[in-house]
Amino acid sequence: MNKLIYVLPLMACCWQCTSKSSNNTKQQIAQTEVKETIAPTHEQSKAVEVTTVESISDKDEPSAKERFDFTHFEELKTLTISKTVVVKYNPKETKIINKEAGKLPKDHPLYDGEFGFYDMIIMEFKLDVNNSESYLLRHTWGPSNDPSFSVHTASDGKCVGSVHGTQIFIPGNSSVYGQGVENACFNLKQKYAFINNKLEAVSQPYYYAGLKTKTQKTIKLYSDDAMTNVLATIPPKYDVEVLMAAADQKGGASMDKFLIKTSFGLVGWATVKTFGMPDEVDIKELQYLGD
Repeated sequence: MNKLIYVLPLMACCWQCTSKSSNNTKQQIAQTEVKETIAPTHEQSKAVEVTTVESISDKDEPSAKERFDFTHFEELKTLTISKTVVVKYNPKETKIINKEAGKLPKDHPLYDGEFGFYDMIIMEFKLDVNNSESYLLRHTWGPSNDPSFSVHTASDGKCVGSVHGTQIFIPGNSSVYGQGVENACFNLKQKYAFINNKLEAVSQPYYYAGLKTKTQKTIKLYSDDAMTNVLATIPPKYDVEVLMAAADQKGGASMDKFLIKTSFGLVGWATVKTFGMPDEVDIKELQYLGD
């Protein structure tokens, strides 16, 4: 009986020691795991970075064309031609010329000794930095102050298309982007791409305007683009925002049909007058500028 009494405390003591040892071991392992998770070694960090890059490169990285389609315009270089004329371009495979057409060498494809003193030959560039074809960018003010850019093949000076406006963006992704109020009634932004071997504007379902202004005449807003259900009647001198223009039958921007938001927040379609003198148009600053 006495032997049994002595053995039981001894077993209890051994169990406590084993339990403490086991708990200490678990705590050490847990602490080690926490330290390794929070503060990996330099070699471990490098391994993680390499794995991440390989994963993106092999599976998730878009093709060159897809990547260029999302070019950030703020990464492009800027060439200022005048106070209003600006060229933003990809410097890769680009040669700045910036000379009047009449001052070019006479054997240059775009030399113009008669009327070339009004036009600037801005640069030689690649529409697609992955393509060998080179182009020339020309800017003209037009016969009646209608500024535009034209794109020509560098080999023979053949015009492949025009980009209207005072600002042009050339990211090198085979497309060109332009914006300006010329031949429009708001700052029209368009994308140009080769369509049937010509550089033409790509149709959009709507054309963003983003013009915060005031009405000058009474206008009606409609809840449908067929203009059948009147949503609201807006008086003169009322704050509005011209959100966007509808596309016309040819796919270009309409110059009289707009989606408009009131200061209260109602949004509806309206047909407005944009041709005429500044005080004759229905909405202030929404005036067509062009021929």
